[in-house]
Amino acid sequence: FDHKGLQSETINGEVVATTTGGLYFSYGVPGEAGFVEIRAQSAVLFYRPPNAERPETESGDESGSNKNDPLNNVIGIYLEDDVLMTRGEDQIRADRLYFDLENNRAVILDPVVRLAIPKRTVPIYIRATEARQLSSTEFSAQDARVSTSEFYTPHYHIGAGKIYFAVDEAASELGGVRGARSGEYEMVNTTFNLGGFPLLYWPYAVGNFSEGETALRSVNIGHSSKLGMSVETTWNLFTLAGMQKPPMLKRADLNLDYYSKRGPGIGTEEEYKTGHSFGLFRGYFIDDGAERDEIGPFHDDRILHPERGRATWRHREYLPEDWQLILEGSYISDKNFLEQYFKHEFETDKDQETYVRLKKQRDNWAFDLTTQVRILDWLTQTERFPEATFRLIGQPVGPLTWYSENRAGVVRYRPDERRIFIEAKNNYWDNRVRSHDTVRGDTRQEADWPFNLGPFKLVPFTVGRGTYWDDSPHEGSQDRVFGMGGVRGSTTLSRVCPDVQSQLFDLNGMRHIVKVDFTGWVSGDNVDHMSLFPFDRDVEEIEDFSGGSIGIRQRWQTHRGGSEHQRIVDWITWDVEGGFFSHVPGDDKTNGYVSPTRPEESISSNHIRSNAIWRLGDTTSLLGDMNYDTDRSRLDIANLSLAVERTPRFSYFVGWRRIKEINSNLVGGGLNYRLTEKHSIAVQEYSDIERGKTEMFDVTYIRKFPRWYVALTFGLDKIEDNTSVSISMWPEGFPEASIGPRRYTGIATSTAIQPDEASQ
Repeated sequence: FDHKGLQSETINGEVVATTTGGLYFSYGVPGEAGFVEIRAQSAVLFYRPPNAERPETESGDESGSNKNDPLNNVIGIYLEDDVLMTRGEDQIRADRLYFDLENNRAVILDPVVRLAIPKRTVPIYIRATEARQLSSTEFSAQDARVSTSEFYTPHYHIGAGKIYFAVDEAASELGGVRGARSGEYEMVNTTFNLGGFPLLYWPYAVGNFSEGETALRSVNIGHSSKLGMSVETTWNLFTLAGMQKPPMLKRADLNLDYYSKRGPGIGTEEEYKTGHSFGLFRGYFIDDGAERDEIGPFHDDRILHPERGRATWRHREYLPEDWQLILEGSYISDKNFLEQYFKHEFETDKDQETYVRLKKQRDNWAFDLTTQVRILDWLTQTERFPEATFRLIGQPVGPLTWYSENRAGVVRYRPDERRIFIEAKNNYWDNRVRSHDTVRGDTRQEADWPFNLGPFKLVPFTVGRGTYWDDSPHEGSQDRVFGMGGVRGSTTLSRVCPDVQSQLFDLNGMRHIVKVDFTGWVSGDNVDHMSLFPFDRDVEEIEDFSGGSIGIRQRWQTHRGGSEHQRIVDWITWDVEGGFFSHVPGDDKTNGYVSPTRPEESISSNHIRSNAIWRLGDTTSLLGDMNYDTDRSRLDIANLSLAVERTPRFSYFVGWRRIKEINSNLVGGGLNYRLTEKHSIAVQEYSDIERGKTEMFDVTYIRKFPRWYVALTFGLDKIEDNTSVSISMWPEGFPEASIGPRRYTGIATSTAIQPDEASQ
């Protein structure tokens, strides 16, 4: 306790002390979570009556380290003028404050509360006409305004007639919710206000500031030629319902959408986790008013039923004795739904499957029993009724290392009917062919013998495989014996050249590292894979070709940075790999690939592949990769890009991409430019140089306001035949709460080229 000019007097038998000119008061242990500091210009201290008993601590001792210290009898303190109460990173500023020290409660008038919320880089500010401290960690406020802006009149804020919130772990009850955690809140009569004008109202909400100040997680407002005018919203389901989220739920979202050309849609997505399980659920339904989808050529895009949707559940349960139960179920109304409404998931997520899997994994072995059925008849899948698999990986047996893979069960092949839209030459099997229930047994045994020969690490290996099917497309039951032998090896060379110096290329010494690796093998079997049902790629589709690969992987390293902050950087990396095979297929396979660990799964097309990165400086990189088909003497794939971060305000990239298989030959690029502290733009454009037309173009304008951003994007996609306009808004430091697409939210804080931009 520190004060200036403390004066005391007795009023009606009670001792009262006053001070002006500055006061400092603290309680708790400095450095610990509960330590509180209070400063003010004026104060009134209220003392315990002389004959009253002092409260005891939990240990039974009288409170206070010094019983004779008169400050131990202070039971309350009233503060005025520039009141500042600090607890860790949290602060409360106010005009007036009364603190009940015995009950750890306070009444605060005209407060400004600053909360540092975990997971957020920007604090939360709460302004109110009156606030009350209910305990050391719980507060309530009347007529509150919540925002991320420290300004008295923010551009946007959340209004609440009443709000409860917690600043740390709290074991007591908070507005009917027991065990409140840091950042949790309850709001009554909430409004979302923009420029002081209320746009949205909700009577009651419960949530956590780390997930946003409102139930609204995101809004995407835009227009596209496919969907028309669209409004896509994502809500925090439990906050919207005014309920506390169960601890097991990591996320629970409600999607409410509307498309002028399609109709309304509703969906939900939840992720959960307990001490012994985790999983997710996704659901969506739309009453689609269109007659056709727009998802590109080679599709039957007719909409047969307007009621469309999906439901997907994935769950993993950890059981005793290292067992796991894995469940997945997926229903989709029609073959085009996922591609039309969830294109990113359609292109990048795992297959939609329905199965039950029981798995036991320990050390270097695993056993699983899988039952799988196909309920989506437009997908190519293998059903299992059931199938058991046992794998043993890297088991030492004397000087050898043993790998074992075994499976047995009943399987059934069901092809994707959409294969009728693919050219016949790409069909290894007629899509009308379906298997009956087929008993299959397969075992693969591999023995490796690793040893060093001078600077070389060599691993001779041999593989034996036997497989039985009781049915095949044309010849009934079949037995296959597969054998393979080969060698893998590698060596690494390096040289240090300290005399290499260049100011132009920012070089300070050089280390050149070269790694050479190679694989070679011969194999043979007695059954052509074309005569089998294609249940699994790594079983039925293996071929008896022989082949090899050699790779030269180079790295030039140098020092960069000042003398006190030097670091090692890869100046140039350049990898070249060639694959060569005894058997080369026709035009149905391109872009050869060598699998050094399982050579029988390689794609047998002779090729030379290369990729390189040249970091000309800390802000400039040249990237390239290519795949050359030596059988057809053609360049199948090629990419060349230059990425430059010229200044903290300006960066750009240019590139060329060629994919022979789809006759794509694109050139284009993009730039990010911060015009001023408040205005930024981002532009991307790609053109097909063979067809002489723009394939993709979009431009985004970003406007910064105090503690929040707005972005307007115009997009033109000729590949998807779509034109769109969208608006995004998000608070500073919390792009996850974006109202609109989050694609360009990173440009608000950095003009650096984002990975998704350079990979377009």
